[in-house]
Amino acid sequence: MEPRNVNRSWDTLCKRTQIGRLVRIHDLRHACGSFLFAEGTDIKTIQGVLRHTRQAITSDSYVHLLEEVKRGAAESMAGPLSDLTTRRTKQGKEAS
Repeated sequence: MEPRNVNRSWDTLCKRTQIGRLVRIHDLRHACGSFLFAEGTDIKTIQGVLRHTRQAITSDSYVHLLEEVKRGAAESMAGPLSDLTTRRTKQGKEAS
């Protein structure tokens, strides 16, 4: 399939769905990598889906951290930090 035919088909689809040219085909590639990552798919698998030869290309260029992923990572620290605080408080009371 020639790239210009893919673009023509994409243009037709965009017009039919009334989204215009707001979304490029390449944007879908970025979205795919980002959404797979957000759902917990490992980088190696995403690399295979996007058919990259090097994992660094996938992680550096295509996997954009979504706000919810960042928030989830921050929230995952709540348990360990709470445990640490509790242990230190107990140790302080025992030392008194």
